[in-house]
Amino acid sequence: MLRVLQAFFEITLHRRGPDNLPASGFLFGLVITIYVVVAWFTQIMPASLEHPILFLVVDLSIDIAFIWSLLRAFGHERRFLQTAIAFFGVWTLLNLFGAPLMPWLRSVQPGQPEAAFPAVLAVLLIIWKIDVSGFVIARSLGRPYVLGVAIMLAYALLSLSFQDTFFPQQPST
Repeated sequence: MLRVLQAFFEITLHRRGPDNLPASGFLFGLVITIYVVVAWFTQIMPASLEHPILFLVVDLSIDIAFIWSLLRAFGHERRFLQTAIAFFGVWTLLNLFGAPLMPWLRSVQPGQPEAAFPAVLAVLLIIWKIDVSGFVIARSLGRPYVLGVAIMLAYALLSLSFQDTFFPQQPST
C-alpha cells in the first residue's frame, strides 16, 4: 500500500503515470472508498449543500463516466482501471493537502485583505488538480500533455457549471 501511495505522490509530480499502477478492481474499490471519505470530510461536509449525499453520488458517477467515455472515444478503454485509480488517488491526495486550507478559507470574510492568501492557495490547488488530472489523462490517452490539460480544464469548467446549476450552496446562517 505504501508503494501505491508513493506512486500517487510521484504522479502529482509528473514522475510516473497511471501505467505504473496495477489494474486491480480491489484497488479501484479501495481508492474510490477513500476518495469518498476524504471528499466528504474536506469538501462536502463543510459546504452548505441541500443534498450532500446525492451530490457526492452524482459527482462520482459523472467523473467515472467521463473517464470511461474519454478512454472509449480514444480506443483505450482497457486502461480504465489504471486511469481511474490514478485520477481518484491523486485527487484524494490533493484534497488531503488542501484540507487545512478549507477551514482557514471559510473563516475569513471574502473581499478582506486577510482572505487573499488562502484564496490564492485555493486557486493554486485547483490549478494543480487540473494539471495533474491533465497529465493522467494525457498519459492514458497517449496524447500530448497540453491536450490532457485542455480536456481537464474544459471538464472542470463544465463540472463547476453543473454543480452551481443543480447543487447550489445554501447561504450560511
